[in-house]
Amino acid sequence: MALKTQWAGLGYGLAAVAAYTAFMILTREVVVSGRLEAVDLVAVRFLFAGLFFLALRRVPGATLSNSCIDWRKALALALMLGPPYVLLVSSGLTLSPARDAATFINGSMVLSSAAFAFLILRERFSAIKLLGLGILASGLALSGGVFAANWNLSPGLGLFILGGVLWAAYGVLLKKWNLSGFQAAEVTSILPLVTFVPIVLVLRWDRWIAYDLSTIVWNGLFQGVLVAGLALIAFSKSVEILGPSRSSLLMPLVPIFTLVAGALILKESPELHETGGTLLVVLGILFGLARPSSPAQNAAISLKRA
Repeated sequence: MALKTQWAGLGYGLAAVAAYTAFMILTREVVVSGRLEAVDLVAVRFLFAGLFFLALRRVPGATLSNSCIDWRKALALALMLGPPYVLLVSSGLTLSPARDAATFINGSMVLSSAAFAFLILRERFSAIKLLGLGILASGLALSGGVFAANWNLSPGLGLFILGGVLWAAYGVLLKKWNLSGFQAAEVTSILPLVTFVPIVLVLRWDRWIAYDLSTIVWNGLFQGVLVAGLALIAFSKSVEILGPSRSSLLMPLVPIFTLVAGALILKESPELHETGGTLLVVLGILFGLARPSSPAQNAAISLKRA
């Protein structure tokens, strides 16, 4: 592979990492400031994401998928990584810093994928993989303050962990049904557009007309078009150029970038145990990716969606 092509693949991957980091930071800022409530932010995201993917299907050669997915599979995927997942993350970000979201979602996803692989696929893990999972679990415990004398689990962390479990289950379904990340993104964006979004609009119309229109448009373009749409396409290009294994090695950058960006932009400085825990989580993920991973974990990580 030409060096120029490899750099292009790296650029696509880093662009996706930057978008996923920005998702954590800006979502935290929006929900904490009260400019949009979490459920309305989720509806705005899927309003714009659904319209984006519908429009993309009308552009010849632009869409990466021309096949249809059975409605039952589409519903299952939408329940895994559609509004429920984004609502969990957005609600968690009203309670806990962005750095916790990036660390606990990614960490719990890898642990859950390993659990699914062991329980469902009967996979046996190598010593290096078990070491990585142990380091990862220790990092989550350290970051969550389990070893502190005055430990008190934040409610936000529980929501992030649930989000990671949903993400892992989503990866299992993608692998089981042999679907691409783009196919899944289409259905998990378009289906909520015609189900979840109208319900929110009907029930919360009084709230929507009170919001500033520019806030809705800006967050819709960022959340729905950039993060749910363009970032996914960029990461898919990275996977296409570099391959799933190498492109997946970029994903552990999200917790690190989010920790740094949260401190610089949101002024949410981490404590020492949180920084150490995040680094251990990243190290644990890298240990797991350094050797052949389970199909479920490969699908979940290489088809990442914020």
